[in-house]
Amino acid sequence: MSILALNGCMAMTVISGVIGSVDSVAKEIKINKLEKKLDEIENKGTGNGTKLEPTVGNSTQKDMQ
Repeated sequence: MSILALNGCMAMTVISGVIGSVDSVAKEIKINKLEKKLDEIENKGTGNGTKLEPTVGNSTQKDMQ
């Protein structure tokens, strides 16, 4: 009986690993799509000819207060 239980646990472990891997790949694809969209928005500009500057990591003194 313990051999059957062990085989069941191994199967669930393998299935969980496969599901986790597929989920991780799906999330990576979504992140890449969002990054492309963000780059397009940043490169498009504000509509009046000025470009949008990335704000991540570019804090100013005003941001720090």
